[in-house]
Amino acid sequence: MTKSFFLSAPFRPFFFFTAIMAVAIPTFWVSIFTGHLDLETLFSTSLVWHAHEMIFGFTSSLLAGFLLTASAVWTKKNPFSGYKLISLLALWVLERIFYLLPVPIPVALGTSALFSLLFLFFMTNILWGNRRNFKTVLPVLLLFFIFKFFLLVGDFSSHDFLYRMGIHGGIFSIVLFIVIFSGRLIPFFTKVRLQTEIKEPTWAHYLSLGAHILLIFCVRGLIPDFVTAALLFLALFSNLIRFYFWKPSQALKEPMLAILHSGFLWVNFGLFLYLLTTLYPDLDYSQLSLHALGTGALGVFSIGMMVRVTRGHSSLKMQSDAWDLAAFICVNIGALTRVFIPLLIPEYYWNSLHWASGFWTLGFIIYLFKYTNVLFKK
Repeated sequence: MTKSFFLSAPFRPFFFFTAIMAVAIPTFWVSIFTGHLDLETLFSTSLVWHAHEMIFGFTSSLLAGFLLTASAVWTKKNPFSGYKLISLLALWVLERIFYLLPVPIPVALGTSALFSLLFLFFMTNILWGNRRNFKTVLPVLLLFFIFKFFLLVGDFSSHDFLYRMGIHGGIFSIVLFIVIFSGRLIPFFTKVRLQTEIKEPTWAHYLSLGAHILLIFCVRGLIPDFVTAALLFLALFSNLIRFYFWKPSQALKEPMLAILHSGFLWVNFGLFLYLLTTLYPDLDYSQLSLHALGTGALGVFSIGMMVRVTRGHSSLKMQSDAWDLAAFICVNIGALTRVFIPLLIPEYYWNSLHWASGFWTLGFIIYLFKYTNVLFKK
């Protein structure tokens, strides 16, 4: 009975494993990077394994939990469950395991392809006829998985440019998802929770989306830097205009809304660092930009949405408590430490890895402590 309820909606198993990934991968990576652990994987280096699992493993689990749950609401269909959910979850878990075993590379690639295609098939089937979400969600999800295979094939074939396309495209596909859903959820939740109407300029909305779509393809060495810099500036400018109209000062009253605002701010700080790197290559803030967008924007947006969706679909009050607030703060502190310590006091870089990983993972440990029982039981 418990098991069947755990599999009664996509967010239950996938958010559980998203949180497990959020705890396990950074912990293993810091131990590997500091020389305390040796881990053999199918990838060329443990760094590539870490990058792939955080950009594509963690995020694909989060997207499966969120999109498959939300799409049932959008289309007023029954929750995605049963053997379909089990098959998708099993493929996701198998893919994680195969990367750590000496299996033939085609087996790992095949498992990854099956998961991606099955996810896309299920989303297409659910959203068929729901024109707005079909046209918005599916193309970005398809791009996300295409870049995933660029990374895999690039690494397995030692093709550096293909690998870099995978990293860049994967990160900026995620950023586009965050921008799309921030633009929907923040105004909606502001209206519901704070009884405040949000009216942002239409031009800023479309300029933001257009710039972010084009940035997905702005891989260094493929697109001239001045084009990338111009798009980054337009994305930043339009994002900040939108953010102003979202009335962030009022969101401070509601932690579950404030966490989404902070995730959107992380997007813009990551873009700013990337713009500086593009304009002044000697600064080379590319890794800091990557972590601002990943550890910051993705991590913060993830914990915020996981708490909100878990509460909203489990008949719990849509009001964060002290545990939720602690989780939100810990993930933000982890991201701040990972980005600002290397930026401002680089001599503490090695120590900062432990601090950043500790705080960031603690946020998701709190989620597991608070919500595992909710995810498994009615």
